[in-house]
Amino acid sequence: MDEIEKAPRKGMPGAQPSDDLLQKWARAPYWSPEEGVALALGFDPAKVVMYRSYNTPDLAVDGGGKHYADLARRAVHVGRLSDFAGPADFLTWSESIGLTFHISWHDQIRPRRSETDRSPEDAAKQRAQRRAAVLAHRQTLIRLWARAPAWTVREGIALRFDVSPDTEIRDRPSETPPASLEVKRMIEFSTRAVERGELSRKPAPAAFIKWAESIGFPFAPEWLDAVPDARRPMPAAPPSPVPSSTPEKQAGLGAREQESLLKLVIGMAIAGYKYDPDAQRSPTTKEIADDLQGLGIGLDPDTVRKWLRIAAEVLPGKPIGADD
Repeated sequence: MDEIEKAPRKGMPGAQPSDDLLQKWARAPYWSPEEGVALALGFDPAKVVMYRSYNTPDLAVDGGGKHYADLARRAVHVGRLSDFAGPADFLTWSESIGLTFHISWHDQIRPRRSETDRSPEDAAKQRAQRRAAVLAHRQTLIRLWARAPAWTVREGIALRFDVSPDTEIRDRPSETPPASLEVKRMIEFSTRAVERGELSRKPAPAAFIKWAESIGFPFAPEWLDAVPDARRPMPAAPPSPVPSSTPEKQAGLGAREQESLLKLVIGMAIAGYKYDPDAQRSPTTKEIADDLQGLGIGLDPDTVRKWLRIAAEVLPGKPIGADD
C-alpha cells in the first residue's frame, strides 16, 4: 500500500503508463521531443499534446512539462538531441536532465541498442529512414493541401512545419501556441500582420508562402514546386493616375453603367468582406488584394482602397461626388 501511494502519479516524471500507451509508443521508430516528455509524464501525446503545445495545466503545473519541453527543444537547437530521436536515445538523454521514465519503458525499449551503441553505418541508416519518413509525411500534406483555394493562417503555419492541420490544430482543446520557439514566433508575426492588414485571414497558398518567406520562414522546395504561382514573383502594380471621384468623368462607360459597377463593387465588399466605408484604414483592402492575387489578378491594397472609397460614394445617403 505504501508503494502505491509513493508511485509517481500521472503528470509526474516516472508515471506508470497504461498497457495500450506502452505498446503503442515503445515500438514507434522515433519520438519528437514533445512526445517524449509527454510519455515520461504518463500522457498520450495524441490526446494531450496538441500542436506540440505544453501550456496545458496538467503538464505545466503538476509535472513541470513546459520546463522539460523547453529543455528538450533547447537540446535540439544545440545538437544534443535529435528532432526524430529513437526511443532508446530519448531515454538516454532524459536521464541526463533528471526526467525519469517508468521502469516498464526501459524493459520494453532498452533491449534495443541506442544510437551510440550501433555501428556508424547502422546509425546513419536509421537516421536516413527517419528522414525518409518525414519527407513522406510532407508529400502527403502537399498532396492534400497544395491545391486548396485558400488556407487559414493557422493551417499555413502548421504546414510550414510539416504538421497536419487536421489532426494537430483543429482538434486541439485550446488556443495555446506550440512549445517550438520558431512556431511561437511565426504565430506572433502572423497575428500582427493580420491586425495591420498585411495578411489575409484566409490567404491563397501562394500568397501565404510568399509572406512566410518575407519574414524569414521559407517553405521547403517541394511546396514551391507543388503550389501554383508559389515561385512567381509578386507582380508590381503599374502606376495609375488618381481617378476623379465623380464616375461621370471616367472614360469608357456611361454614367449609369459606372454607377451600377460601383454599386456592385461596394455591395460585395460590405456583404462579403465586412468592409467598413467609414474606417480610416480598413484591413479589408489587404484581404481583398490577397484574394485577387490568388486568382492571378494583381491589384495592390492602395489601389483597392482607392476604388472602394470611390464606390462608397454611391451608397444611399451619400450622393455621387459628395465630399467626405
